[in-house]
Amino acid sequence: MKKRFFFAGIALCLLLVVLWGFYWYQKPRTSLASVKASYHISAVDLYKAFAANEQAANRKYLGKIIEVQGQIDDIKKTDTTFSILLSSGNDIGGVNCSLTETLQKILPQKGQMVNIKGKCIGFIMDVNLSDAVINP
Repeated sequence: MKKRFFFAGIALCLLLVVLWGFYWYQKPRTSLASVKASYHISAVDLYKAFAANEQAANRKYLGKIIEVQGQIDDIKKTDTTFSILLSSGNDIGGVNCSLTETLQKILPQKGQMVNIKGKCIGFIMDVNLSDAVINP
C-alpha cells in the first residue's frame, strides 16, 4: 500500500514538472518596446568597452536593457527570428541583435542607421542583445 502512494507521489511530481516546463516553453516573449533603456550607446563604443575590458563591461551592461545606435552590417533570417549585426568599426566583431519576427513590422536594410533596444546577454566575438526591438 505504501509503495502505491510512493509511486503515485513521484508520478504526480513528474507531471507537475512537465506541466511547469511546458508553460515556460509556450509563454510568449515580452516586447521591450515600452521598457526604458538603462544605457544609450553607439555600437562602436559598446563593442570597444567589451573588447577593452570584458569583466568591467559585463558588470556594467550584462542583463541590462541597452539602446544601441549603429549601422547595419548584416541581416540574417532564421525560422522566426532576425539577427541584425551592427558595425563596430572592427572586422572581427560587432553588436549582434536578435529580433523576434512577430514583433517587427518593417525590417531595415543593410547600411541603414538604426536604434535597437535589447537585453545584453554577453560577449562572444560579438556583443549580443536578445529580445531586441527597432526603435523609430
